[in-house]
Amino acid sequence: MMPQTALSRPTPDDRSSGGRLVAADGRTLPLREARLEVEAEGGLARVILEQTFENPHDEPLAVTYQLPLPERGAVSGFSFTLGALEVIGEVDRRESARERFEEALALGRTAALLEQDRSSLFTQEVGNLPPRETVVARIVIDQRLDWLAEGAWSWRFPTVVAPRYLGAAGRVPDAAAVEVDVSPAGTTPRAGFVLRIADRLAGGEPGSPSHHLHVRSEGAARIVGLASETGAALDRDLVVHWPVAAGEVRTGLRLSRPAPDHAHADEAFGLLTLVPPRKDARFEPVARDLIVLLDTSGSMHGEPLRQAQAVTSALIETLGARDTLELIEFSSAARRFEKKAVSATERNRRRALKWVASLSAGGATEMKEGILAALESLRGEAQRQVVLVTDGLIGFEQEIVATVARHLPAGSRVHCVGVGSGVNRSLTGPVSRAGRGQELILGLDEDADPAARRLVAATEAPLVVDLRLEGSALRSFAPARIPDLFVGQPALLGLRLKAEGGALRITGRTAEGLFEQTLAVPASAPAEVTGPVTVLVAREEIEDLELELAGGRQASEVDREIEARGLAFQVATRLTSWIAVTKEATVDPRDPTRHERLPQALPHGMSIERLGLRAAAPLPPAAPITGVFAAAAPMAPAGRAAGAKRRSLSLGGLFDRSRGARKEEAKGWMEESAAEGFGGSGAPEEFELDDARSLLDAGRLDSEDELHEVRQLIARLLRRQDRSFTFELELDGELDWAPLLDAELEVELADGSTALIEAAVDPRSTTRDGLHGAGQRLKITLIVEPGAAPEIAEVLVLHLRSAGSALEVRIVDG
Repeated sequence: MMPQTALSRPTPDDRSSGGRLVAADGRTLPLREARLEVEAEGGLARVILEQTFENPHDEPLAVTYQLPLPERGAVSGFSFTLGALEVIGEVDRRESARERFEEALALGRTAALLEQDRSSLFTQEVGNLPPRETVVARIVIDQRLDWLAEGAWSWRFPTVVAPRYLGAAGRVPDAAAVEVDVSPAGTTPRAGFVLRIADRLAGGEPGSPSHHLHVRSEGAARIVGLASETGAALDRDLVVHWPVAAGEVRTGLRLSRPAPDHAHADEAFGLLTLVPPRKDARFEPVARDLIVLLDTSGSMHGEPLRQAQAVTSALIETLGARDTLELIEFSSAARRFEKKAVSATERNRRRALKWVASLSAGGATEMKEGILAALESLRGEAQRQVVLVTDGLIGFEQEIVATVARHLPAGSRVHCVGVGSGVNRSLTGPVSRAGRGQELILGLDEDADPAARRLVAATEAPLVVDLRLEGSALRSFAPARIPDLFVGQPALLGLRLKAEGGALRITGRTAEGLFEQTLAVPASAPAEVTGPVTVLVAREEIEDLELELAGGRQASEVDREIEARGLAFQVATRLTSWIAVTKEATVDPRDPTRHERLPQALPHGMSIERLGLRAAAPLPPAAPITGVFAAAAPMAPAGRAAGAKRRSLSLGGLFDRSRGARKEEAKGWMEESAAEGFGGSGAPEEFELDDARSLLDAGRLDSEDELHEVRQLIARLLRRQDRSFTFELELDGELDWAPLLDAELEVELADGSTALIEAAVDPRSTTRDGLHGAGQRLKITLIVEPGAAPEIAEVLVLHLRSAGSALEVRIVDG
């Protein structure tokens, strides 16, 4: 894998593009390989993702990796193996899991953390990987499969995270968490998989539109893997289709009951597959108002736009004279084919096809106004079908989901076609859910025609609408917005049921009258272990809650319910995380550590230029910085004495995983220093003798002997206890490290005031003395004297001597 360089500070344009380029600088990154083991049957799959991380260094290693996972999956297991030691994880509240992770690092234990940043985007961290050792991290995902109208199941698994457009500063509150580092030369680790299909096949063997496969039989099952022994590049989805014997999915109910010790052991859970009437059933389709929103932003340049044009053209061809058509393209702004909807006459269809073919890609991704325009009031009895064709690469997904959830007219539907190699399914999935429509994903190497036919079926003739569930067995269902039944497209609903069973009645409306089905739900006994049906139902409920939040429900109520479900069912959510920690220390906490943030490959078919990414410039070499440090008195809040010039040592690597306002505040502090000449390139500036004498005259220094080299650093807080706290700072230049056993803290309190505190360095968990170099992280544990100060605030300014140097450190959480 191509290692990452240091990065220059992001510019406003970089923040908007949501990504930065990183390049090789001679280091070897630790992800050696990824492997998927998949068991699939009857529309469900259990996936075990194994990732092997190797520490090639002589110091402990920390790894941060942005991990794409299936949007419709539930992360229901997490563990890691270190040598012969297996460590099983558990789900905890997000903040608590983070605290446990950081405390483990401070104590020298190996720990792994998995946090959800979006429904399809996670951050995985492995800390204190011992020198020259290997960790294998395992993630269990229970995943729903897609049904293809031609009579096949489809398994799709993402392998790459594409940069997301973030808009103006502050538009995406957690922008730092979703910023992506991209390696333009690709990444060397590759993925392999073994897929065991238990379904009875008919009419052909498993195939893939994305990769060449090797298929063999094992009894009645098929074992599918990649034809290439070297595995697949991590730059596009892995996709496998397989035709099943029935040729069509049947209405059915899969039941599960949690284990006896589960918090919901008195309930049963079910996945109900609802199937529309047969294709040859004669229903008169209603008139359609078809509106296509076509993403023409820079990330769609090339093959993505061509795929989008093919799907859009196929939709236009299906319209008749009684239908209407609107076309809206959007990038930095929206532009219409016509000022208003036009009748889909043959002439207008030809004009529309020509307009679509003329489109080109470039600019930002501003889709909100287009969505609002598409959801204007519909005419008469027509059903407005909105089709959003996009790669979804934005960071403000919640804005778009909220727009659909709050403005969707009762008779309208919103469908999403995700196009490209790294589709943001945290947009396309929830928007389709809010719009009670269909989500289709189309990779760049996939044939657009079958996808277009499936989409046409979803817009041409919704066979059953206004579906309702009731009955003596039913407690609740999800999604609460039940999608319509389209030709060849079943709907899958999650159910909470009474353990004793009962009746389940499904009703809906067709063009010819009432649609009705009744199922008998049998009683169910507790299971030995909680199965995938239960966790997938919980995941459906969580996605419904997220939709309620987008629709305007009070955030505190929604968050409380999401957190409760994540803990009860042990699944990852944005409020609950997986944490795994060794019981004993595996490294000496006094050792310096290294950190690697793994970059993503450039998604297949994407353009660096069209994504708006810039090449990263390495920081200037670190050099001694002449400044002033007065042990007897704290510096000014910004760390500057009057008349003094100081050059800062900026820590770009620490900004990569910045979290929240506290980290942004620290970043602003560093950028302010840079703007004032404290962080630029060139030789270090030295103080004029007159400057030093003016400080002596002002009483800030007792003698010229107290002039020291000063470095301004930022560190992150690892652990905070009643009388001690541990923090970690990263070097991008050498430092002769020999911290004194006493320190002086200037503490920022909650009310904005400062206090001076005496503290002692704890040598048992502070990095040992020595000359430490770029890329290493140093840990410091300080013990504060009893009653020395109020509670330590979230942001600290610390003055610390080390081997004749003075460090001025600002400490932030996370």
